Amino acid sequence: MTVKTYSAHSMQAAMAQVKEDMGEDALIIKTRRIPKAPRDPYGKDLFQIEASPPPSAAPSVPLAGFKEESDRDVDFEIEKITSRFLQGGTYAPVKPRAGSWESVQADIGSIRDILCWTQFSDDAHELLAGDKETMKVYSKLITSGLSEKRTRFFLRKGMDETAEGPSDFTVRVLKGLIASIDTVNPFIGRKKDGPVHAAFVGPTGVGKTTTIAKLAAYIGLKRKKKVGLVSVDSYRIGAVDQLKTYSAIIGLPCIPAFSPEDLKRALTKLSAMDVVLIDTGGQSHLDHPRMQSMKTMLGAVPGIETHLVINASMERMDMRETVESFSALSPSSYVFSKVDETRRSGRVIDQIMDHKLPVSFITNGQDVPEDLIVATRKQILNLLVDPGSFRKQLFS
Repeated sequence: MTVKTYSAHSMQAAMAQVKEDMGEDALIIKTRRIPKAPRDPYGKDLFQIEASPPPSAAPSVPLAGFKEESDRDVDFEIEKITSRFLQGGTYAPVKPRAGSWESVQADIGSIRDILCWTQFSDDAHELLAGDKETMKVYSKLITSGLSEKRTRFFLRKGMDETAEGPSDFTVRVLKGLIASIDTVNPFIGRKKDGPVHAAFVGPTGVGKTTTIAKLAAYIGLKRKKKVGLVSVDSYRIGAVDQLKTYSAIIGLPCIPAFSPEDLKRALTKLSAMDVVLIDTGGQSHLDHPRMQSMKTMLGAVPGIETHLVINASMERMDMRETVESFSALSPSSYVFSKVDETRRSGRVIDQIMDHKLPVSFITNGQDVPEDLIVATRKQILNLLVDPGSFRKQLFS
C-alpha cells in the first residue's frame, strides 16, 4: 500500500491536496497537527495527513492503530503483568549496582514514598511488619497513585486468600483489584431500534471533541457502522469547525445544534445512522446553571446516553467532585483521557470504586484516530501497574 504525506497550514487545505491527488475515496490513515515554533512570531501551525489511494475492495481492518483486546486473556497474562509491576514497568530506570550510592538513594526514595503516603498509619505499620514482598507491593501501589485505604484493603484481601505458590501473593492482590472493575463497549453487540445516541460530557479541556473523532473512526471504519456527528458546543469558539474538520476527513455527516429543537431536528436527520455521537461544551463542575442547561438540552430527546470524559491526571479530590457534579447527567460509563500525561493512574482505580461506573474507553495521546484504547480489565490493570506502556509516543 502506497502512503503519501500531505502538508498545509490548514486541515482543509491538506484535505484538498489529498482529494486532488487521490480522489474523493482516498483512505485517510493518520492526521496530525504540528504547532508553530514558539520563537517564530510569524509562523503557523502545520497540518499533515497521511493517505493512500482508494483500495480496490474495502479493507477488513483499515485502522490497525486501535487497541482492542478481550478480557479472556487477563488470567493468562497476569504473571507477565505482575513481573513488569515488580520490576517497575516498561520504562523503569536501570537498576543501580548493589551497594552503590545510587542504590542507597533508590532505597531512600522508596522509604520516603512510603512515609509520605502512609502518614505513619499504625494500621499500615502492622500490615507491613516483617514482610518484604508485602512492603514492595504496598510501595508500588501507593506510588502509582492508589490511595492508602484501597491499597491496604487489597493487600489484606490478598493475605486472606489461600496461597498457591511462593510468589502468588502479588498475583492475588492484582486479581482482587481488577475483579472490582467493570468495562463496557457501548456500541458493540447492541440490539436497539434506531441509532444509539451517545453524548460525551465533561469539564473543559479533557479532550471530548478529539475523543469523539477517534470514536467516529473506530466505529465507522473499523466496526463498519454508519456514524453521524452532532455538536451542541455553543460556548467554545471554533468547536463546531473542529468537529466538522474531523468529520470531513473521515467522511461523516456533522450537524450543529444550538437548542433542544435543533438537537431534535439533527437526530431526526441522522435517523438512518447506527450511532450518533454528540459533542457537548466543556464546563466547570462548579457551574450548576450550565449543568442544568445541558441536562435540559440532552433531555429533549429520550434515550440519549451520556458518557463522562475525565482527565486521568486530575487530582483525586477534583476528580471526585467532578464526577459527583456530572452525575446529574446520569452518565453510563467513564472515558479516561490523557493517561499518557500522568504516572499516578491509580487514582483512576479509586474513582471507579468510589463512584461505580464501567469504563468504556481510554485515550493516550493526540493522534486521531490511533490513540484510542477499548477498555478491558487487562488494559486497566496495565494502566495501574505499567503506565509507561501508555506513553510510548513520548519515547519514540
